[in-house]
Amino acid sequence: MVDLNQPDFQKYTAMTVETRHIDTLVVGAGQAGVAMSEHLSRLGVPHLVLLGVNDTPWAW
Repeated sequence: MVDLNQPDFQKYTAMTVETRHIDTLVVGAGQAGVAMSEHLSRLGVPHLVLLGVNDTPWAW
């Protein structure tokens, strides 16, 4: 059970939620994901890049 009076919970409930419609999703922010994001940006295609919680982009 979640204690709604905990400071951490109150901190997260104060965030603003934004809803957008995205047609293009890039999964992963490795070399290929970053390159794809760059190409989509140059073409003016709205997109979202997802990166896993434990995935840190390494220098390649």
